[in-house]
Amino acid sequence: MMARIGLIFTFVLVLSQSLQAAEANYLGRSPTALLMGDAFTALADDGYTLYYNPAALGRNQGVQFSLLNPKIGITNPGVSYSNPTGDIDKFSNTDTSDPVAIAEEFVDYPIYLEMGLWPTLKFGPFGISAFTNVSNSLMIKNSIHPIFDINYKRDNGVIFGYAQRFGSAAQSGKNILSLGQGNLFSVGVSLKYIQRESIHAQYDVFGPTLLGQITGGDFSDLSDVKNMLGYAIGKGYGADTGVEYSLIGDRTQFTTGFSVMDIGGTLFKKTEGPGEIDRQEMRMNFGTAFSQDFYIVDYRVAFDIHPINDETLDFSSKLHFGLDLGMPLVRILMGYNAGYMSYGVKMSLWPVELIVGLYGIETGYQYRQREAKRAVIYLSLLDFSIDA
Repeated sequence: MMARIGLIFTFVLVLSQSLQAAEANYLGRSPTALLMGDAFTALADDGYTLYYNPAALGRNQGVQFSLLNPKIGITNPGVSYSNPTGDIDKFSNTDTSDPVAIAEEFVDYPIYLEMGLWPTLKFGPFGISAFTNVSNSLMIKNSIHPIFDINYKRDNGVIFGYAQRFGSAAQSGKNILSLGQGNLFSVGVSLKYIQRESIHAQYDVFGPTLLGQITGGDFSDLSDVKNMLGYAIGKGYGADTGVEYSLIGDRTQFTTGFSVMDIGGTLFKKTEGPGEIDRQEMRMNFGTAFSQDFYIVDYRVAFDIHPINDETLDFSSKLHFGLDLGMPLVRILMGYNAGYMSYGVKMSLWPVELIVGLYGIETGYQYRQREAKRAVIYLSLLDFSIDA
């Protein structure tokens, strides 16, 4: 029986955030944004535009294409510039053959793994983005009476978007920062299709339900384990909308934007499995950003409030600030995400772009209640852009 418990725990550990958490469930997050405190509603100018505000397509004056861009997110075991080994030493002596010892060592420690591809094409005010992404998270609560909080999700799908442009910069056909003066108002919409496989549940580690299924079940392959944990597969269709206004000066730009993602909540029709699939909740987002370009050096600062409509979160947990400082070949990214700092670098030398950094997110219901420390690695190959 202990061998089976070990098998189940190993599967959950590898393929599974805390459900006691209130982490906002977004479909996709830009690695640049994550290292800028996720203050990106009024920027959204990379391959993740359609996951923040479809109206931001109005600022795209040429063609941008990103084909091969793997993104990996992992738990940051306390590593920082002042603590280079973090919590690695803490777990080095854990007996991995003893599920009880593992549970005691990892109690209240959020474990996270994400891997995905997000190829995107933007041409003028049109955009299309495909995605395939697996996010797996787990937290063990209560060392005396251990509980698994499991949130496993695998999404595949596509988003189509369009923005209608108005204002003096709408028909310029030039990079709007090069215009000198002008304004741009955009209204955007996008439609999406999502196929989702998920496990979202809580389990008493040594309670009768889980132990009964482990001891009495026949786990011949991975699908049997997923069935026991209550997985489900389904498909859903959703829509997003947003507005954005940009005021352009001499090498400067001020932008403010508002978006409603997954209008009314995207529901899924289950096609397979014994469990249930969480809907993609509606998220309302507001942001402002200011940019200046001094040719050799440029910078962007941004401020966001999101998700505005989530009543379970403190207002302080909805505040996001970001800074992006650009120099030749390198950009420095810093941010403040609902009480936690983020920082990283972006290095670009065509055809390769690399982003690495550390960030924290809130997984509790109160401001600075429970931080999940994470790291992100993003590699983009064969990106290209052509300004009109």
